[in-house]
Amino acid sequence: VVPLVADFLLPGNLTDLISQSSVTGGAGAYLNPFMNGDRPYTFIEIFSQLAWGFGYCGMPHVLVRFMAGKNEKELKKSWAIAIVWDLLSLTAAFAIAVILGETGAASSESVFIEMIRKVFTSELALPFIGGLFLCGILAAIMSTADSQLLVTASAVSEDLYHSFIKKDADTEEILKVSRITVIVIAV
Repeated sequence: VVPLVADFLLPGNLTDLISQSSVTGGAGAYLNPFMNGDRPYTFIEIFSQLAWGFGYCGMPHVLVRFMAGKNEKELKKSWAIAIVWDLLSLTAAFAIAVILGETGAASSESVFIEMIRKVFTSELALPFIGGLFLCGILAAIMSTADSQLLVTASAVSEDLYHSFIKKDADTEEILKVSRITVIVIAV
């Protein structure tokens, strides 16, 4: 929603900004998947980007979400939702980069916050809506953080404690180790 609102509220629209782009290689560089600015991608660049993209699917905090599925039918639905969401979010990220890149760039770590600031502190200021979008950032951070905590706790309690330290540990003891791990890692 934020890039769409920005496209309407900020000066110029996405199409105009792409056509007026000052990026190396011109406007075509934004839309050409085979060019890195004014030159073709090298094998190493292609390999690195594919590794990063496909590697996301194997990240522990992502896999934990799929492992929590109740059955195979739910897993298939989750897979489809995840693919659609990734396509939407990456397209929105592209749009934000283009819009902000031409209207006063922000650092890559704060680009979404900068977009919200520019859109929701204009004459049509809607600070409450801007606050909701900022809450979305915190929700995403918390979701990833809790998944990382669960993966870490599971690895310590099951893979280390139960497998190597105390093989005859009961469920209650493993749960206790898991909880202590969460507290220690969180602190």
